[in-house]
Amino acid sequence: MSTSYPTVNISLKTLLQECAKNKDLQEDMFFDFRLMSREHVHQVFKYKKFNDDFTDFLTCYNDGSSVVGYVRASYDEFLEKLMIILGVEGHHKDNEELTFECEKRIARLRQITSEGELLGEFPVIYQDLVDSRRYIEEIKALKRLDPVNADTYEEEEHYYFGCALKHRLDRFLETQSEFYRRLVHQRQEYKELIESKSYNSYIREKIDVNKMTLYVVWEYLMVCEGTRDTNTIKKYLALVEKYFKSSYDKSVRINVRGQEVSYYTVLVKYNEMKEKLKGDRIALPWEIVPKGKVPRKVIQPLSENPRPEIYSLEETQRLRAKGQAKQEFYENSGYVLFAEGKTQYNKGYVGYIYPNGKVLLDREYDDAHPRSAEKNAIYIMDLENFEELSQLDKQALQKHPQVQRMIHSSTWRERARKIIDEKVPEEKQEKATQLIKQYRDQ
Repeated sequence: MSTSYPTVNISLKTLLQECAKNKDLQEDMFFDFRLMSREHVHQVFKYKKFNDDFTDFLTCYNDGSSVVGYVRASYDEFLEKLMIILGVEGHHKDNEELTFECEKRIARLRQITSEGELLGEFPVIYQDLVDSRRYIEEIKALKRLDPVNADTYEEEEHYYFGCALKHRLDRFLETQSEFYRRLVHQRQEYKELIESKSYNSYIREKIDVNKMTLYVVWEYLMVCEGTRDTNTIKKYLALVEKYFKSSYDKSVRINVRGQEVSYYTVLVKYNEMKEKLKGDRIALPWEIVPKGKVPRKVIQPLSENPRPEIYSLEETQRLRAKGQAKQEFYENSGYVLFAEGKTQYNKGYVGYIYPNGKVLLDREYDDAHPRSAEKNAIYIMDLENFEELSQLDKQALQKHPQVQRMIHSSTWRERARKIIDEKVPEEKQEKATQLIKQYRDQ
């Protein structure tokens, strides 16, 4: 069974305003999400949080088999708001460093001696104090107005009073410090809980899924726009392509951050991102391995109507499976640049350039020419020597001391992966990083 991964965060406000089936029920729907979030918080932390329930954003989880996947509570929002509430500065990953920084702020919270000091250093927690006092007064008023249910109100008052005592600031700070200590140290439990639940059934009932899908697809493209990582872009564009092929109603329109979004808007942005991918391809002004001997059947004739290669169905399937597996390996190998050479062949040798400065020069598989799947070696070199070395023919490359030749044996992927993941000396890594930036900026 495939594992779902978080893709994009979507605004609950935008979702309700733009995609709700019944606009008059937006406020009720927002309260429904708040209740679900409160249940998550209380299930793990056994405590009440007064002024916010981590409900501004939702996260889409996908395993790549559908356009949207599962819609769940946002763990990113939980972490971000936790840092804001505690006043943790800077950007921290979800690791021990974040735990340490949060613990420092919780220790400071315990040292607060006045409400003015609390307002100055922890304004969100101060608002919790104000909200808790008001809520307790409301419960007392209801108890007076509805004496029949006085016992129920008494229990509720006791619970909330325990979370935020009205008269004793030190007791309030004690309870809140304990609460945030739980949030920090049990956050993985919370993460596991919300990732085990889904809002999909509620959404199918209350939300126009055609509009919501358009919204999510647009956010996929915004991720593509904000990154230069080719593998990330390819992953998200693959989800957008699923949308193009889907049966969703593509006549709908929504407004996202002040911009009208439609199928046409998505198509235009998709094409822009496809061009961006090409921007990370180095179109070299020289031929890559221009004189190499390759099987004649893969040579593209100069005529406009080339004679096709002819194989048996079984042989064609075998070659295509082999070639597609090779291309799939490279597509998922983590390369940062892709070098194309101008050659006399329909599909020539290409260079896959990796963060450590290693370049794997290999023949790109062409589905129209199945024989391109085999009988080609890989040439491995350093990026700093790439321009010079890639102008040599195969015979010269094979003999060159700065080039490693690897044939496509049964273990070539494992051997290639070791080279791709190889740790290089710091000086060579710095040089590689500079050259990659130089190629990208040219």
